[in-house]
Amino acid sequence: MAEVRSCRPDELAEVLDLVNLVFRTSQGRPATIGDDYPHIYAAANLDNIITVHESGGIRACVSTLPMRVACGDLTFETLGVNCTTTHPDWRRRGFGEQMMKEIARRATAQGCDLVHLDAGVPEWYRDLGYEYGGRINYYIVHRGNADLLPTLSQDGEVMRGNEPATVAAAHALHESERLGTVRALEDSAVAYARSQGELVAAARDGVVVAYAYVRRTDATVIEHGGRAVEVAGLLKLLFEELDNASKDEPRTGRADNHRPQRRPLLRVEVSPLASLDPLLAGRLYPARHAYWHMFYLANVEQTVAKLDAPLAVAGDGTGHFELRRDADASRYSRGQLVQLLFGPEARGAVAGGVVPIGAPVHLSTPYTDHV
Repeated sequence: MAEVRSCRPDELAEVLDLVNLVFRTSQGRPATIGDDYPHIYAAANLDNIITVHESGGIRACVSTLPMRVACGDLTFETLGVNCTTTHPDWRRRGFGEQMMKEIARRATAQGCDLVHLDAGVPEWYRDLGYEYGGRINYYIVHRGNADLLPTLSQDGEVMRGNEPATVAAAHALHESERLGTVRALEDSAVAYARSQGELVAAARDGVVVAYAYVRRTDATVIEHGGRAVEVAGLLKLLFEELDNASKDEPRTGRADNHRPQRRPLLRVEVSPLASLDPLLAGRLYPARHAYWHMFYLANVEQTVAKLDAPLAVAGDGTGHFELRRDADASRYSRGQLVQLLFGPEARGAVAGGVVPIGAPVHLSTPYTDHV
């Protein structure tokens, strides 16, 4: 019978070999999982790497990472899930479901509010009680709208690179805004080092007042913080640099040879709760909306109480929960509660019933914290 347990120190290499096989080398890609997620596949995180042992080897594994996610005054204890993996020769034996049930059990026992993950097979996770929730907005800066952004003041200074002083300044701004993952300084340094990007910061009188972290591989700002007008000025500066670099390249290409028209684009990921979001929306920048992750609510009563303490919650043992305020009561499944608490769907407004006063919370984290 299969044994499900945490990874041991001497098994980490075998785990990495398995995850690289499924997610990298079998797809013709380099075996980079350990470098892509050094904070997850680390000695300090072994207890959070779940393995399935059968017939003398590790046949399946999944990694989790405890994360504390802030939304202003609210803080949620979470487990991020990385790479649910089963060896191709050992699939269809229920190992994946066993691991996800173990994650749910641990999250509940540890007092987590929720588990979150990117889903390649959403219906499979939905059957296990997960649902899409949270929201992230995507904006595009291009030649036709870059002039709508403010220009950085001439008396300021622009700092570049992931040097310790710049990392520390960006980390301090990120923590002060309380939007996204609550990190220690060393965690921020790891996040910036592994994300294939560069910090660009705006300083006044020697003090960093805004920053943007731009992933150079696809010209995407995946984290930012500080004064919205200064962040917007950094976006304009970054776009102008892209534009200048592109002027020597051919402006057209054939559609059938995988060379799209050469035009500089700067993509920007923005939390709906960030001050940059209303600035860009106020200039009528069109936004593309996307879910943040799929969620599993591990401790429903605890999580609902964070939004609306007087609301009474009772589970019926079938994955459904009753929310009651005075004489009013509504019944929701675990997945429907994800939508109710974290949106973006307006389930409470559409379906009626009892809705927590603080819902929905558009929970999200920057891509630098991707698990």
